[in-house]
This record gives sequence, structure tokens and C-alpha cells, in this order.
Amino acid sequence: HIVGDESRLYALSLLKRNQHRQLVDFDNHLDSISNDWRNPHIQNELQSISF
Repeated sequence: HIVGDESRLYALSLLKRNQHRQLVDFDNHLDSISNDWRNPHIQNELQSISF
């Protein structure tokens, strides 16, 4: 599967904003249910990105 240019731009933008450090996986959620594995904070960042 080939990743499109737009996806790469989103990924690069999130990396520049250090959002990868805020990423919560399901295992983190199992450790503490206050960790939202759906990552709404990252979804909000994605919506604020414009190219």
C-alpha cells in the first residue's frame, strides 16, 4: 500500500509538533483508563493543520 503525499504531510506536521510523544495506545489505556486510546488531542491537531 502506497501512502499518499497528503498523509505524509500530516505525519510530518505531527512529528514536528512532537505529537508522537503524546500518543496513547490501548495498553496505556489499560494501565489507566484516564488515558484515552482514541487520542482526541491528536485528532484536534490534525483538524487544525492546513496546507
